[in-house]
Amino acid sequence: AFVEVKQNLFRARFDENKLVRTILEVLSDNADSASFAITSKYIRYHGVSRLMNYEELKRMKVLRRILDILENEELLLQLVRSNSQEDISILIGEELGIDDLEECSFAFTSIPFWRNDELIFGVVGSRRLNYSTVLPLLRNVSESVKESLMGWM
Repeated sequence: AFVEVKQNLFRARFDENKLVRTILEVLSDNADSASFAITSKYIRYHGVSRLMNYEELKRMKVLRRILDILENEELLLQLVRSNSQEDISILIGEELGIDDLEECSFAFTSIPFWRNDELIFGVVGSRRLNYSTVLPLLRNVSESVKESLMGWM
């Protein structure tokens, strides 16, 4: 699947919007979760309905809280910035420090992007996320995007 991921990202590399959309789709499809991306211009997310696949996330309070975060640029950036690791950051349950999200996890990373921008992207889902899929996926997407943008940006 990683070869396909790489090809999809490579094909979208000349169009910033298309590239972000492809990243979101790839993450959401492969992690069976919601995905998000932040650039200096916008926040986008995808696959929120996939959160309904997890019994523990079906509670209205939990879903509302996740959507609040995904739609609130300041909150999401604060969450990401204050917990950023070298490579891939993972926040599980209480580590998020946000009420009602004990059953959730966020996994994300950031890379240089278009015109000296930064792209932060990741997935949000159940704390039962399949980390052995999600971590290599984030790493792979990260490497593929860097490679496809190299040399002509």
